[in-house]
Amino acid sequence: MAESEIVIGWYGGAAEPRVITIWDEDEQQELIEAMNSIETNEDLEEVIEEYIYEYDCEDFIWDADGEIFIGDEKQKWSFKESGEDDVTKILLKRYEDEPICIITFDCLKASGNFPTTVNKFDPSELKYDNGSISYKGEDLEPEDNRGISSEKYLVKLGKIITLKD
Repeated sequence: MAESEIVIGWYGGAAEPRVITIWDEDEQQELIEAMNSIETNEDLEEVIEEYIYEYDCEDFIWDADGEIFIGDEKQKWSFKESGEDDVTKILLKRYEDEPICIITFDCLKASGNFPTTVNKFDPSELKYDNGSISYKGEDLEPEDNRGISSEKYLVKLGKIITLKD
């Protein structure tokens, strides 16, 4: 890397979603029956544990507020025209056509860098769109994170199903 090139990075809140969906009704009848039988949070936990390897990974969903690193300098940053930044709402919208699914996500403090280096930072090239952060059209790549909490929901047609405790 040349001396004049700088790395642009980010630190802030993020979510790492994993979603258990039905992609083949004929092949996944057992999973469909298991999801349709969920009535309590304990049932939900059991189904997640049983079918944990059948989930789809989603890209990180980043908070609209955080810290940007421009080379060695950091500053607080808040996207003004961020669109939706509520993780649950973003995921419910993405899966609103699914008859039934399980949405889980870990809430994280995370950092990442953009894939390319630049000679000069141009703030107009930094964009936020429904949880995705990009610089000059390239998405932020997560590098390090630590978990804070987890959320888990049974969802039917984009609506969270309230379960018994």
